[in-house]
Amino acid sequence: MAFFDAFKDTVQLVKNTFAVIGKNPAILTPTIKQAWIVGITLLVILLGIAAIVFKYSILPTIGIIVLVACTLFLAFVFPFVKIHYKAAQCWMVYQTFSGKPVTYEEGLERARVNRKDIFVLGVFDILLRLVANELKQGTRKRGMLGVIISIIMKIAGKVVEEGWDLIGHYLLPAAIIKEQTVREALPEIKNIKSNVPAALMGVFGFDFIGDLISKYFVIMSLPFIFLVVVLGAKFSSWIPFALFMIILVILIVAVQVVIDMAKVIYFTLFYMSITMPDKISKQYRAEVTNYLLSNKGRRGTTSRPLGNI
Repeated sequence: MAFFDAFKDTVQLVKNTFAVIGKNPAILTPTIKQAWIVGITLLVILLGIAAIVFKYSILPTIGIIVLVACTLFLAFVFPFVKIHYKAAQCWMVYQTFSGKPVTYEEGLERARVNRKDIFVLGVFDILLRLVANELKQGTRKRGMLGVIISIIMKIAGKVVEEGWDLIGHYLLPAAIIKEQTVREALPEIKNIKSNVPAALMGVFGFDFIGDLISKYFVIMSLPFIFLVVVLGAKFSSWIPFALFMIILVILIVAVQVVIDMAKVIYFTLFYMSITMPDKISKQYRAEVTNYLLSNKGRRGTTSRPLGNI
């Protein structure tokens, strides 16, 4: 029964993840800002590719410079920008469920207070994702031994990637909400062990949903891709194909941005429900802290505030 109770309450957390936007629509603003940055960067990348393809005068050189600059921005600058917006969003979710009014500007101001911790999380995000990607490349060794090593490396890469996804999303509210450094928040990771179903849902569940939606877009677009390719060949123009692919990429990126937002909101509620249920407004406390009922008596003092709900 404990498992089914935990599953039911995890579903409740997911439900509140999306319901929180209705309680304060301003929570969407950091996500919209991220989407704009990604969208503009993708547009610049497409213009750079077009400059290389047309091969007019110095356009190919400019195109290459643009592609390199955009790649470096997405790999080494945008992670910090993204975490800054996530920190602002995290604070806005916390304030909303504490029953306090909060604006986007106040969220940004709160994020600036923890800018050093945002930098630390950004560095870890870049390094660990580089490590994960390197491991997932496998090995170039041939034969059965090479295959086995590659499989092990890919599994290890996935573990590093998903492990950091979990820890990073948990440390963010732990640092932002309690106004502490990442180092001070590290001991709180132990709370994840007592809340495995909800923690795993926050990582694998949303990733699964995002991948499913992205694959659905790709599969549903295959007939249209075939159609625009045929039309392009017939009329000697690849503009329709390029436009269609741009739309498809935008949709897939939009899905990923929304999934990232869902994780931030989810883990903020998750953190509040297991560490500070008494801070949640009575208006929302019963539904948000429902998750703790299945763990009561198993985790000591963490669940005691429920007695006063």
